[in-house]
Amino acid sequence: MASTSGAGAKRSRASAEQLNVMIDLLTENEGLASGKFQRLQGKLEYQKKWAEMAQKLNAIGGAVKSVDQWHSVWRDLKSRTSVRVRDRKRQQALTGNRPIDQPPLTEMERRVIDLIGINYIEGHEAVPDNVPLEEVSL
Repeated sequence: MASTSGAGAKRSRASAEQLNVMIDLLTENEGLASGKFQRLQGKLEYQKKWAEMAQKLNAIGGAVKSVDQWHSVWRDLKSRTSVRVRDRKRQQALTGNRPIDQPPLTEMERRVIDLIGINYIEGHEAVPDNVPLEEVSL
């Protein structure tokens, strides 16, 4: 039998408190949520901040994860939130923008949207569907 993790330990889910603290820390550290770094040593600083964040999140109690696992938690949270927002928008459009029979977005989902921006969810609307190609004269 092969185990999926090195020690064979079961992975636990991040607690709501850990997720809220993660969002707080990502909000405080601009660029950390998006993975964009501006300075020459930005990548090293980015990795250091994620390591510090993982340490703080693990100290709260609940799930204990590596930096890569906390990255995955953030990626999955962004993805789930984006899918939920798009599905709500699609359902509302199908009803002629009448109220839909779905629970409202949670406070955490609203905070994630504030962090990642609506362009992440909807895609970049400014990109035209068809870009005409110029003919090249030889």
